[in-house]
Amino acid sequence: MARRCECGLACDPPKDWTRIVWWFPSIDPPAPGLSTVVRFGKPASYRRAVRVPSGWLVRGASVECPGRPDVVLAWERLGRCWRTQTIPSW
Repeated sequence: MARRCECGLACDPPKDWTRIVWWFPSIDPPAPGLSTVVRFGKPASYRRAVRVPSGWLVRGASVECPGRPDVVLAWERLGRCWRTQTIPSW
């Protein structure tokens, strides 16, 4: 069973890493041409980050609500959850 953070997200990358390209954004640089990533263990509709000129725009059901400003993060911040645990993205 994969290790889970207190936040509920997986702490380890996918077991079948040969079929899935993944990163630890807090450690690894983004691949050239990469435009969207999701937190491992969550669907893209729940939380995803899309590259924009000023950084990474966070989208999805867990972050979008009426009247809330857009959240743009640095690449390195995408790899941390609210507990500051390193989380893989794919």
